[in-house]
Amino acid sequence: MRDGVYVDGEMVIAPGADAIGTVRHMKDNNVFGIPGSITIDAVSVRAVDGTMIPLQGSISAQGKSNTALAIVVGLVLCPLAIALHGENATIASGTIFTARVVGMQSIYVEP
Repeated sequence: MRDGVYVDGEMVIAPGADAIGTVRHMKDNNVFGIPGSITIDAVSVRAVDGTMIPLQGSISAQGKSNTALAIVVGLVLCPLAIALHGENATIASGTIFTARVVGMQSIYVEP
């Protein structure tokens, strides 16, 4: 969580709060220049009272395709060029994406 979340002036989710995500889809790069891909779903974030708040949101990435290069090199130079791989997909640590709270949640905020 990059920024805190405030409701009626009260902080309910602190900046830097722990969040949980899951990898929904992951595909390795492959021969013939096919790139890898990955999708990560936001699952929940910890509120100031310790409650885990369910989230909805995701981020996806795809590596660079080298299919055209594999075809051209394979046709012109060597059929073994089809063994060229695409690039893997990456999502760097600290990447920011948007997620929304699922439904109404009750959070205890100390006065």
